[in-house]
Amino acid sequence: MNVPEQQLHDDLVKDWILSSRNEIDASFMAHVLLMTTKSSTGLSDLVKFLSNYWKDEIHRGKCVELLTQVTTHSRSSLDYETVEVLMSFSCDRLNDSTSVLRLLDLVDVLCSTPHFDGHYAVMLCQSIFRHIGQKKQPQGTRHKIFSLLNKLLQTYTSDLQRARVNFIGSFVAFMDGEKDPRNLVIAFEIVRFIIEKFDISQHVEDLFDVLFCYFPISFNAPINDPFSITTEDLKDSLRRCLAATPYFANYATPLLAEKLLNTTGSAKKDAMETIGLCAPAYGAHALLPHAKDIFDALVNEVYHATETSMEATALKTIHNVVATLGTGVSIANIRDPVEKTIDALLSQCVEKLNEPELKYAKAAALILRSAASASDPACTSVVHTTFPILHNMFKDANSLSRQLAVLDIFIEILFASKSLYGSIEDIGFDRDFQTPLLSYKKPLLDIFITSLNIRSDEGRVCRMSALKGIRQMVVMKQFLSAEEMEKLVLHLTQLIPDTDGELRALVLSSLSVLAKLSLPALSKYTFPLLWRLLPGHQKPDNSNYHSTLEAVEYLTINPTIFNTIVASSLLDKFDKSCRLSDQSRDYVSALAKTMLNLFQTMAPKDPKTMQLGQRIFFPHIMSECIKSTLHYPGSWLLDTQLVDILSLFVAGVVKNSNSSHQTALTAIAFRLFVNGDLTAVNLQSTSDPTLRLFPLSTNMPILAPTVDITLLFAAIIGNCRKDVVLPIPSYSEFIQGLVQAALNTPCSAKSLALTKSFASIVNKWGNESVMSCVDNIIPTYLIPALESSDIKVKKAGLLLLTWLAKALVIQGHALGFQILDIIANQCQLPDVGREAANHFSTILQDDELMLNKKSYANVSILYRQRVFNYLAPKLIETANISSADSKINYFTALSCLLVNVPDSVVASESSK
Repeated sequence: MNVPEQQLHDDLVKDWILSSRNEIDASFMAHVLLMTTKSSTGLSDLVKFLSNYWKDEIHRGKCVELLTQVTTHSRSSLDYETVEVLMSFSCDRLNDSTSVLRLLDLVDVLCSTPHFDGHYAVMLCQSIFRHIGQKKQPQGTRHKIFSLLNKLLQTYTSDLQRARVNFIGSFVAFMDGEKDPRNLVIAFEIVRFIIEKFDISQHVEDLFDVLFCYFPISFNAPINDPFSITTEDLKDSLRRCLAATPYFANYATPLLAEKLLNTTGSAKKDAMETIGLCAPAYGAHALLPHAKDIFDALVNEVYHATETSMEATALKTIHNVVATLGTGVSIANIRDPVEKTIDALLSQCVEKLNEPELKYAKAAALILRSAASASDPACTSVVHTTFPILHNMFKDANSLSRQLAVLDIFIEILFASKSLYGSIEDIGFDRDFQTPLLSYKKPLLDIFITSLNIRSDEGRVCRMSALKGIRQMVVMKQFLSAEEMEKLVLHLTQLIPDTDGELRALVLSSLSVLAKLSLPALSKYTFPLLWRLLPGHQKPDNSNYHSTLEAVEYLTINPTIFNTIVASSLLDKFDKSCRLSDQSRDYVSALAKTMLNLFQTMAPKDPKTMQLGQRIFFPHIMSECIKSTLHYPGSWLLDTQLVDILSLFVAGVVKNSNSSHQTALTAIAFRLFVNGDLTAVNLQSTSDPTLRLFPLSTNMPILAPTVDITLLFAAIIGNCRKDVVLPIPSYSEFIQGLVQAALNTPCSAKSLALTKSFASIVNKWGNESVMSCVDNIIPTYLIPALESSDIKVKKAGLLLLTWLAKALVIQGHALGFQILDIIANQCQLPDVGREAANHFSTILQDDELMLNKKSYANVSILYRQRVFNYLAPKLIETANISSADSKINYFTALSCLLVNVPDSVVASESSK
């Protein structure tokens, strides 16, 4: 920069500083940036120039503002020397109260530059503590300082650890007296970081004092607080500070115990939660002198709690304190007092059990559970002390209410044992200890089994408690023997027929666990009973089949059970029931649905289930459906609902097969439905032309079966991968034949199946030749069908257009959107307008059978949004100029769009 330019620049900056203008307009900023970037010392020269005006207080704010904005815009080009100049300028002037906030903004910008290092971090901290320190500052300035200190600590930890600056003491002094919640959140975070990374041994009392003065925190967040800081946020953050180091134990424990004894409400809850969190960190030594007072207060809270949250907090705190004291059992010099302290807590609870029906006994049981689940010594003491008492109490009970109360106490102890020693449901949980309940397993099991057999209405609650207890025993790791589990399976199975919904759920829950541990027993007792409970020749009208089939599904927890126990029996039940004229059609469909649900669940994750579907289910379904269609004697009695379910089953087999097997299944489908070749399913061939279930020309005879099964064909080709080659000479001729057959068949189910087949081929195998054929099919067949006087043909044409549009728009093809316009135009017609409007749901909703991602269709993301954005404005515009009847149809179509797209898409379109 030459001298005249520099002088011009200096004069311009001087004029702005001396002027009455405070804002920095864009042209002035552009000029300053241009001049400062012309040389490597440009920004340093600006700092020196602005320093000349610092002496006058009225100019300081403008100097800092200009320097901060220029630095912000130039941060990416700052070199080490410039950072040095800017840091020196800023740190030396942090004592100026009017400019400190913008100076902090300036150094915050410098912190993000690559040349800012640990040396500057130490310099900045020293300057903050020296120049600002305990001086009273506005909230915004304090927040900026806390944020900067936090950033520096996180980034330059090792530099600040080695520095001679007394960071901990200076920070404690700066934090002292802070009241702003937003600042306290950061301050507590800094304290936790200091405790974790710094040697605090010389500052323990100072740190504790500055923290505990906030306990318990009382803060009511203002309405619509932009920072969303809650009381719980602050309490939790402070609590984690107090629990961050055992150094605080001797200071905090007596004070927390005092707070626990002398406060109520939220303050008491805060004290309980803090003791519970701090106990593991402070250790048994620190807690022991105050354990009796702590336990007395916590036990009293459980006995007299008015809120469930206070009771739960007290119980959790008891658990944590007992767990911490339990670690002291292995420490020689405090073993005896620790054991005595825990025993004292337990003994007073055991005394309350003498009247198990009373409120205090139930509270005592909860306390015992919390303590027993905390440590092995506590659990051993609880079990050996309480079991003999409770056992005798149950045997001598003269009322069901007392038996129930005892059962519930046993359940609490079982819960504690499971929590401490682990269950089969735990992953990666293993303990070396064994539960002391093993010594009392047999009498405990006998008690629960005895309670299961109380059949009176009053005994229902006892049976429910017994079932809860049995489930806990079942899930406990390495607890029951194989013989005991088989015994339980037998007893639980006997309860299935006569129990109501809630009891039945508990029975099945235990049996589902036992299915993992004792499958032979379920195969021997449970599943045979379930098969007997289902309708058959002896009881065709049993209306309880729903719950029985639900039990079958619930207990079939893995493919092994399905493959070895359930599949053949369920198929046999279905096969026989499907041939009975007096059998409920809903029951037959429910059987099929159960088979479908289990197969769909198991097949994707188990090759053996898949092989079962390919070798057994698929050929059997295809063969029996063909026999039914051809009226073989004693064949299945099909209906439309059943064909839909069986089609989904066939689709499941196809979609989970590899391409090679799909090719074989496709060949079978074409031999059957196109060529009429029954040998494809091992049936005797015949020359009867009506057996060609898939006529491709209008002059071929068409069989009119009781129920059409062409949907099976659609299910097969609709779930093949795209690399499967269909066994036809010409895709174009084939889809043209599909369209003709769909328009001409009198059977609506057949027409729909052919339509779906047509749409699937267009979507998956729509090459240039196929799309050229589609372009010809629309004006040659579909548009004339819409103009037909025959309402059936008209509706068939509309259905074809709908599925063709779906096949195309889901992959983003432009022709699909043109067809949407054709369908929308049909909404104005009185005969098919309502149907056309409802067809938009078909286009946008996933079809369960095909044209979805799982069936290997070509599906693009966000296609629903594109359809909505394309069509919604047109529907609204047309509705506004339509007759009243047509208006309803257009609004129906619009509603079909609205329910099938995200709300955000609707909101975006509405705002236009």
